[in-house]
Parts: sequence; structure tokens; C-alpha cells
Amino acid sequence: MNRVLVFDINETLLDLTPLDAIFASHLGEARIRREWFALLLSSAFALSLCGSYRSFTDLGASAARIVAKNYGGDAEGLWSAIRDALPALRAYPDVAPALERLSRAGFRMAALSQSPQSTLDAQLTGAGLAEFFTAICSVDTIRTYKPHPAAYRMVARRFECDLSNILMIAAHDWDVAGAMAAGCSAAFVARPGQSIDDVILKPTFVVGDIEELAEILLPSR
Repeated sequence: MNRVLVFDINETLLDLTPLDAIFASHLGEARIRREWFALLLSSAFALSLCGSYRSFTDLGASAARIVAKNYGGDAEGLWSAIRDALPALRAYPDVAPALERLSRAGFRMAALSQSPQSTLDAQLTGAGLAEFFTAICSVDTIRTYKPHPAAYRMVARRFECDLSNILMIAAHDWDVAGAMAAGCSAAFVARPGQSIDDVILKPTFVVGDIEELAEILLPSR
């Protein structure tokens, strides 16, 4: 049986750099987008460790308020602009051709995201990627964020497979580490600005993009 390929979405398949213009416009510096996203993830991790949950939308709004306060901007206007832009994010150019190849080869594929289901569905539909996925999974279903093992177990249940049959694909080392600790194999996608912390578990594969991963998984096709 072919592996189940499970893809993270934001920063792995979808390019967040168009949001830079929003931060430059509202707060004066494009680089603050990375600070905002890091705050968002930090809050998600903290809530999971504490056994609590708030939606990624709530956490995104909270992170926007923090950076707006720190840099002297309008929090409501900033968050409104971010929220409106999220469904319009485009995929990296390597993504659709690679997913099409993998789909034709018979791989079952899933999306697994921290985003609420409605946001996730809108993002994948808007980027033209929804058709490639057998399952589109949000952690909202289990109210626990990746990298908690429950997130990866949810996908295994959906496909009625062992965790060892899942290959998690992400541009975040914490996602790769969480998947491997749960019993999956994993591929780290080295998107611009992303790197592996040397204390994190070593991924099964390290690739520059999804096309390179397809070449590894389909070497003779």
C-alpha cells in the first residue's frame, strides 16, 4: 500500500509572503509578519500544553493586537486585512504540478492544518489545490494543535492506517518532530527562511520543494 501523504498548509504549500505588504502598510515593516506568525504558533503550543484550546482565528487576532500595540498600529485594521487576505494566498509554483504527479501515481493525500475548517477549505479551494486531497483535516476537530500526537492520530483514523504508513510533509521542524514522535515518517521542506533546529529529530527526507519530494517518491516514473 502506498504511503498516505499528509501536507501542512501555511508556509509549506501556501506562500505567506504576500502578507508582508499588509504589515508594511499597517506597521511600517514587512518583517513583522514573521513575528506575528511566531506569536500565533507560540500561543497554540502553550494552549495545547496546558490542555486548553482557542481557535487559530482567535489566536491570530490576539497576535495582531500584540504586534499592533508593540509597533503602534491599528489592531482592528491589521487583523481585518490579514483575515481577508488568508483565503487568497497562492500556492508555491512547485506545488500543483507535484501534487498532480503524486495523485496520478496513486498516493492518498491529506491536508492537516491548525486553521479552522472554514478557513482551510477556502484556502485550498482558492489556491486550486482542494481536488488533490482525499481528506482536508483541521485540528479544530480535536481541539488540540500540532505537534500533539493526537493531530497525527486523527489522520491515521481517517485513513484507517497505522501511523507508520503516514509521511508528514511540512516546512516546520516542530511539525516534522511531532509527526515522527507519534510514529510517522516525515519530510522537511526547506522553504526560504525555514531551517531545522539541530536538537530536533532528523527527518526522513529533507527537500527544497514538493517537486523534489515527488522525484524521491517517484524515482522511476
